[in-house]
Amino acid sequence: MMLDSIHRTKAFEADLAFYLGTDWASKYTPRKEVVSYLQHLMQLEEENPELLIAYIYHLYMGLLSGGQILRRKRTLSKSLWFWCSKDEKGKTNNLCPIFLQ
Repeated sequence: MMLDSIHRTKAFEADLAFYLGTDWASKYTPRKEVVSYLQHLMQLEEENPELLIAYIYHLYMGLLSGGQILRRKRTLSKSLWFWCSKDEKGKTNNLCPIFLQ
C-alpha cells in the first residue's frame, strides 16, 4: 500500500539541492556502509517484507514526525522557564528551569 501523503523524495531532494547545490546527485557517492545497508533493506523487501514494518514505522516517527514532536516539547519546556537571578542592579538576567528551584 503506497500513500501519497508519505512520499518525501521531492522534499528531501529539494533540501539536498539547497544544502549541497543543484548538482548534488551527480557528485554524491554513498559510503560503502550506506550501500551495504541499502542492499540489506532491499534483500529484506524481497525475502521478508513484513520485517520492514517496524523499521518503516520508526523511521517515519523519528525522522519525519520527530520535528513536530520536538517542537511541541520545546513549546512546553518554554513555559517551565522563568527569570531566576538578578544582577547587582536588581535586573533579572538569567533563565532557570523550574525543576532546578
